[in-house]
Amino acid sequence: MLHSAAGHLANFYNKIEHYWEGDKNHRHLGNFIVLTFLLSLLLIFLNRQGLIHSAFSAYIPVKYFSAIVYAFVVLLVFEIFSMIFVLPGSVSSSMLKQFEIYSLILLRDVFKGIEAFPEPVQWHHVVESIYPMAFDAGGALLIFIGIYYIRKLQLHKKITSDKRKQNQFVEIKKILSLLLIVIFIGLIVYDVFLFLNHAPTFKMFTLFYTVLIFFDIFLVLVSLRYNLSYRVLFRNSAFAIATIMLRLSLTAPAYYKALIGVSSIAFVLILTFFYSKYMRDFHK
Repeated sequence: MLHSAAGHLANFYNKIEHYWEGDKNHRHLGNFIVLTFLLSLLLIFLNRQGLIHSAFSAYIPVKYFSAIVYAFVVLLVFEIFSMIFVLPGSVSSSMLKQFEIYSLILLRDVFKGIEAFPEPVQWHHVVESIYPMAFDAGGALLIFIGIYYIRKLQLHKKITSDKRKQNQFVEIKKILSLLLIVIFIGLIVYDVFLFLNHAPTFKMFTLFYTVLIFFDIFLVLVSLRYNLSYRVLFRNSAFAIATIMLRLSLTAPAYYKALIGVSSIAFVLILTFFYSKYMRDFHK
């Protein structure tokens, strides 16, 4: 009975994934991001002209740069959903997706820095903000480069040669992914609640990375049911540590955030290089 319920949940996950990864949905998502940007610009313009009712004007910014931040937040939300659908695949692919999102978070922080610029922009007003923004942008670029080299180096190998056990492991990850979808939607609702109450928002990314720590560690423990080899245990545990480092960096001050992110991708790059070398030298 339990196995049957797990199968139904996995099939439900497959239907959601098929829709989300479809070309039609991707077009809709792209259109929604563009619409968010244009609508934000329009609302900001109307608010600046005093054409928004006072009951709503407090929720609408007055700087046009804010429209970029809102569009980027929507993009990050969609990217996290995409990452959730990557999780049932290989552990390394899901790890890289987390780094992709982290690099986008760094870029979002650059745009948030621009959001604070006065209009019109004048150098003497922004010079002190340039350095942390440049650090975040440089960190995002180095993470992007690290992802490229990791993808070239990584070798994909199933956790077990037993097809039935492999399917069970994937099924477990699909069920956990469904749970992550529910949790992330709950975090979005919570963030909207904060926004409506004029509290600091965009905490969902930090909170979700905290959830991912427990997800990754749980997968490390579950994987022991199917493979007890040292190499798999070490790699998956190291990936979990990388996730913890990313989570810690999200609340770090300027400069440290990018530095920790770059250190984490360098850690995973070195790990991937020697893990692939290990696989080639001892499993020919």
